[in-house]
Amino acid sequence: MTTKITNKIIIIHFINIIVVLFGCSNVKREFKNIGSPLNKQQERIAIETINADSSKFTLLFFISGFNEEYTIKNGKIKIYDGKLKSDPSTGLAKVIKVNNEFHVMIKNKDSDFSFTINRRRLKRYKYVYIKHLSNKIKPYYKIIFSHTPTKFK
Repeated sequence: MTTKITNKIIIIHFINIIVVLFGCSNVKREFKNIGSPLNKQQERIAIETINADSSKFTLLFFISGFNEEYTIKNGKIKIYDGKLKSDPSTGLAKVIKVNNEFHVMIKNKDSDFSFTINRRRLKRYKYVYIKHLSNKIKPYYKIIFSHTPTKFK
């Protein structure tokens, strides 16, 4: 009897591992400082302009490949609901200030796909760059966590 229960627990645990490993394969995460950083004065002015100088704020940059409807929640609060469209010349679609004490949920309403950015990661990085890459089967996203802001033309 105990072996049957143990075997069932092992099988359930194995299935959970597979779901975790393969269920989120269309969201890739990188941790690096990206190119063309702003100098310290430019960074300070940009941060002060959008009142994000407190350590409890992180900036989400939606860059490259956006042209769909999204809902973005910070904790339980909906902070954005509308179309994100990347500018063809810069790639920038939108910059959103979030409270990094809460998770951020990003939902592509057109494809009904969503993913969450964990608050622990948000607290460690001031700048998060989110790219939407084309994939005809499923949406594919790359999230870059960075300590440096970058210039947009």
